[in-house]
Amino acid sequence: MTDERTLSVVETRVFPAPVERVWGAWTEPRMLERWIWGSIGRDERAEVDARLGGAFRVSTRNADGATFAMRGEFVAFEPHRKLVCTLAWDAPMGYPPSPERLIVELAPVAGGTELRFEHAGIPNAAARDEHARGWADVFQRLALVLAE
Repeated sequence: MTDERTLSVVETRVFPAPVERVWGAWTEPRMLERWIWGSIGRDERAEVDARLGGAFRVSTRNADGATFAMRGEFVAFEPHRKLVCTLAWDAPMGYPPSPERLIVELAPVAGGTELRFEHAGIPNAAARDEHARGWADVFQRLALVLAE
C-alpha cells in the first residue's frame, strides 16, 4: 500500500512478445541492462538475484562519466506474473531518499503481454512528472528490445 502522502506513476502497455520474454526483460541481467535506463543509458551494468528476497542493481554512466545506479530487493516474486521491488537511487534525484517501490504485473493477451507498471512512493509532483517522462522513454526502449 502506498503512503497517501506520496505519488505514483502508473502505466499499462501491451508488448507483442510472450510473457516469458517480458519477464526475462525484468529478471535477466543482460536483457535488463539493455533497456532500463532508456535513451540516457551508457555502459549499463546489471546484477540481478531473481528470487523473493533477492536484490538487483543496475548502473549507467552519464555524459560526464559519473555512475548512476538504482537498486532494490524483490519483496514479491511470482514468476511470469508479478514482481514487486524496493527502489533506491544512487543518483542525484532532487529529493531526499524515499521508500519507493516498483510493481510489475504481467498477463498474456491476444498478440502478446499486457504489462501493468507502478512506480510508487514518489515524494512530490515535480518528481512524479519527471519519473513519468523517464519511464515513457524507458518503455520505448523496452519495446525495441522485445521486438528483436
